[in-house]
Amino acid sequence: MNTKRYTLSDAHSTQFINSRKWLVALRVEAEISNEAILLYTYLRDRVQLSITNKWIDDNGGSLPLL
Repeated sequence: MNTKRYTLSDAHSTQFINSRKWLVALRVEAEISNEAILLYTYLRDRVQLSITNKWIDDNGGSLPLL
């Protein structure tokens, strides 16, 4: 069996998106879809990227994604 070990370098290069626990709780209650959870999580990640890069408008809001 030829298996590749997970290294520290792999851990640093892995990308992931954090989701909120309350979203999963809503999904368990079948109030929202999996797609809605993914969309919210993706858009929240994009807003965080805008904040990190200081892409904000004069009113302190994030600039729209094009």
